[in-house]
Amino acid sequence: MHLGYGRNINKAIEKLNFAKPQIIDAGRLNGRPFFNLAGIGFDGLVSNLMKGKNKRGFIPYFMESVKAGLQYQSKTCTIEANGQRIEGNFFAITVANGPMYGYNVQIAPGAELDDGIFSVVLLKDAPRWQYFAAVPSALNGRFFDESFVEHFAADRLSIRSAGTNYVHLDGEGFTTDEDIELELLPKALHILKPSNLSSDTSHG
Repeated sequence: MHLGYGRNINKAIEKLNFAKPQIIDAGRLNGRPFFNLAGIGFDGLVSNLMKGKNKRGFIPYFMESVKAGLQYQSKTCTIEANGQRIEGNFFAITVANGPMYGYNVQIAPGAELDDGIFSVVLLKDAPRWQYFAAVPSALNGRFFDESFVEHFAADRLSIRSAGTNYVHLDGEGFTTDEDIELELLPKALHILKPSNLSSDTSHG
């Protein structure tokens, strides 16, 4: 969605005819690559709940998000980045190379795939209703205005939290008991990005 392909498979394939090469960054979490988002906490639990589900799409994802939102408890984490240490209780930690989840939910407004830096987004512990009430701001690019959100830029960071952590890499969920190390890999992947020239105008 961020690149502009959309959700219609046929139109997306047509756009490949007018796509231009681009080189983007990637990330690595404990040796495992990702290209858009890595998440620890709430969104990691959602991805783990979605594993093995036969039904996909917005409604199943929304229902599992509500379930996870009521179930997940914020965890005490220590984050080290940019020579500083941040300690606190966090509902979710997102390390973003790109700006959004599916369905245009912008967790890291302004993040770019090729800028050589992560946007690290921290969701601090807050009443559950505040997380749900923030959904509109996540859809209109104003998520960083929320009082429970902190964010900073880094190209490398470590996250330590006792016990099992729910994690996802680009929506693929797993769990880990290890400390989490993340690093940015600049200019790591060649992709094709749709140009402004559409197939409709080219055939006219």
